[in-house]
Amino acid sequence: MHINQIQTFIAITKSGSLAGASELLHVTPAALSQRIKQFEGRLGEKVFERTNRGMKLSLHGESIYGHALTISKEVENLFASVKNVDVNEENITLAFSNAFNPNDISRFSLSHSALSYGVDVRRMSDDIFMWAISKGLVDACVGFCALKGEDVSSLHLGTNRFVLIGENENPSKSGNYKVATPNIKELIALLPLSSTYKFSYTDCYSNALMYLKDKKYFAIVDEDIATKYIKENVNVSVIGDVLEIPFYLHFKDERHMLGLVSKLKQELSYHFSSVKIENDVIYKRDVK
Repeated sequence: MHINQIQTFIAITKSGSLAGASELLHVTPAALSQRIKQFEGRLGEKVFERTNRGMKLSLHGESIYGHALTISKEVENLFASVKNVDVNEENITLAFSNAFNPNDISRFSLSHSALSYGVDVRRMSDDIFMWAISKGLVDACVGFCALKGEDVSSLHLGTNRFVLIGENENPSKSGNYKVATPNIKELIALLPLSSTYKFSYTDCYSNALMYLKDKKYFAIVDEDIATKYIKENVNVSVIGDVLEIPFYLHFKDERHMLGLVSKLKQELSYHFSSVKIENDVIYKRDVK
C-alpha cells in the first residue's frame, strides 16, 4: 500500500468524485481510479459506493477514513521534520545521566524535537561529564552533578524524583545495611539513613534491582521505576520521603544550546515521568 493511494482515498471522499479528486491532486481520473482499485484490492473490501451522483464512502470506507487522515498527517509531519533540519549544521550530541529513567531517555531520543534538531542522544555517568565535554565527545550533558569549570555554562532545568525502596525493614534504624545508589552526592546527602550503612554505587537500575532482590540491599531509583517494580513485588515498599534532586544542562558552546532549551524542556515534561520542569530557567557560569 502506497501513501498516494491513501491520499487518493481522502481526496475522493472530500470531493465526492474522481473528477473532483483529479483537480485536488492534479492527477488524471483514470490514474486515480487505478489507485483506488489497488487500494481496495489490498484491503480486500470496497471503500466507495458508486452512485449517479458520484462516490460516497461504504461502511468499510467510513471505518478507516479517520485512520487515513491520521496517516496522511503523520507523513506531512515527517517531511516537515526533514525540511526543518539544517544540513549545514552539525548534529548536537547530548548525554543524559544514567540516573534518569532509561525508558524516558529512549522516548526522548525518538521525539520530534530530538529528530528535527539533529540531536544524537547518549547515556553516561555524571562523574565523567566534565571529561566528555572537555574532550569534545559530547556537546552538552543533562545531569545531577554540578560541574566546575571556567568554560562550562549551566542551565537549571528542573528536578527529578527519586525514592529509597526495600523489603520490610527500615534502614533508618541502627544496623549494618547496604544501599545500591547512583553516585550523586546531592542525592546521598538526603537519604533517611543512620550512620551505619554501606553504599554500592551503580547507575544501572537493572543492577540496583538485582541487588535489592538477590542480595537484600536497599536501592535508590527513579520514582516511576520504583512504582512499577513495587506493583510486581508487593513485599517491597518506599522508605521515607520522595527526594527531588535538581538537574542541569551543561555545555560549552552556546550557539545551539540556548535555542534548544525551550524544546528540551517541553520534551522532558512530556517524556520523563519523574521530572518536574522549572518555569524560569536559571542561567549561570560554574555551578557551585
